[in-house]
Amino acid sequence: MNCKSLSDRKLTPTSTMQEAIECIESNSMKIVFVLDTHSKLVGSITDGDIRRGLLNGLDMNSSIESIIHKGPFVVPPTLGRDSVLQIMQANDVYQLPIVDEDRRVVGLHLWDKIMAPSQRPNLMVIMVGGQGIRLRPQTENCPKPLLPVGGKPMLEHVKQA
Repeated sequence: MNCKSLSDRKLTPTSTMQEAIECIESNSMKIVFVLDTHSKLVGSITDGDIRRGLLNGLDMNSSIESIIHKGPFVVPPTLGRDSVLQIMQANDVYQLPIVDEDRRVVGLHLWDKIMAPSQRPNLMVIMVGGQGIRLRPQTENCPKPLLPVGGKPMLEHVKQA
């Protein structure tokens, strides 16, 4: 079973613990969705649900029906980042399914992604024009951005900033 994409991260209530473990193991989200025959969300299963099921005597061939977290917190696709963050914090959840008006899973909010710093669209230009006359003899065989400063090229210092 390959559950790497969101569409593959779905099980039915008759799936086994083995299938749920394989699906969770193959994705980095640590969650799978349980859907009914009409592809509507029944619930979710996390790695913690599986651990608790195994501790309660279920085996690898047991149905996942008894460990499904029915009625998980869900949000519509139109909900903004701040509202999603508030729901996640208030309810101590790290994955929040996005469902449409028919309760079909269309996406997933992840705590790690929502809390990651946003990508800045700033561009940087390093001005290294000229012949490097004042830096000779260092610039005779090495361009200015690659001159070592503190043991590594100047360009690497700029890249890390």
